[in-house]
Amino acid sequence: MHAISQIILPFDLYAEKNILIRVPAFNTKDSLTLFFDTGAATMVLDNAAAERYQIKADMKQGISGASGTKIYQYATGRTLQLTSSVAIFRVNFVLDDLSRLNATVGRKFDGIIGNDILKNYLTVIDFTNRRLLLYSFNQKLDTKGYTEIGFNFSDGRPIPELPVSIKLLNGDDLSGNVLYDSGAGLTLMVNMPFQQKNDLMRKVGKRVESTQDNLSNKSVTTLAAIGGLKLGPFNFNQKLRINISTDQAGVSAYEGYLGILGAEIINRFDQIIDYNAKRIYLKPNYLNKKNFVTTVPPVKLSLKDNKVIISSIIKDSPAYRSGLREGQTIVSINGRSNTDLQFYKEMMLKENEELEVAYLDANDHINKCRFKIEKLL
Repeated sequence: MHAISQIILPFDLYAEKNILIRVPAFNTKDSLTLFFDTGAATMVLDNAAAERYQIKADMKQGISGASGTKIYQYATGRTLQLTSSVAIFRVNFVLDDLSRLNATVGRKFDGIIGNDILKNYLTVIDFTNRRLLLYSFNQKLDTKGYTEIGFNFSDGRPIPELPVSIKLLNGDDLSGNVLYDSGAGLTLMVNMPFQQKNDLMRKVGKRVESTQDNLSNKSVTTLAAIGGLKLGPFNFNQKLRINISTDQAGVSAYEGYLGILGAEIINRFDQIIDYNAKRIYLKPNYLNKKNFVTTVPPVKLSLKDNKVIISSIIKDSPAYRSGLREGQTIVSINGRSNTDLQFYKEMMLKENEELEVAYLDANDHINKCRFKIEKLL
């Protein structure tokens, strides 16, 4: 890919889902770690970072979501440095507590950014070399090997909307538009109106109820399996685990959408995202060959104060019957301790394997239990 000039932003790819970039902090001495998310319509800055750099709110706005209406604090018209010599001006920051999301991801970051980069730059996401390449929109890029897919923006949402189709295990085919949201750590979230209209809960057959952590709360989701998904000419013709929403409000309750396409699909492609032309160019990368995980982990884990905590547990699971409960601290699995949250998450996906888990009970005593990871879908 040849260009006259470019901005290069190297990134870390944590758990093969989360793109973390570093940019200069507001004092130009430190740096900020930002979660890059194509579904982020507005930049979010963690309250702790805002306090550290004396970023004050000057506006409030109520926004309705799955858990009701929340009042958000904004710092408007700010400048964000991408490099020491390149900045984005007139950026509005939502000031919010990102500690819950930090704990769920397992890595600390200071903010979330997406649209503020994508609306200003022709953006290349290069997973092979782990970098974002930013160009002016009039720059001609070499798209050889890429597949072009058009997208739209609807209802004032600056998030790409494009069509997909899915095949259910019973053979039914369904199609509709999805929001292109790399910040969602899943394959597909089916929106509540779409699942109701298509009687999806009955058609998918076996399903499991679980919880997921959002920016500031938990919500209940249903996990199920489908037989495949097609995005443009790319056909993932294999069993996939999806989420089905029952939310009555928020993005997963929007009418007119099949749902939300997440990082487990999106990150399998190197991408050129052109907001001016409303085009996304996709080229399969090394992640495209990875098998999809269909195992349902019996527990959800988070990282708090360098401790791995059970944030939720499926009650009808061997893990629950063995004595594990929400709020307990995991000490080790099969005798192995690690402060990397992803290590424990991967252990909980080892279907049919027996695990010995050491954990702290309510009295901070170390107990042990054994159970097998069952096939739930």
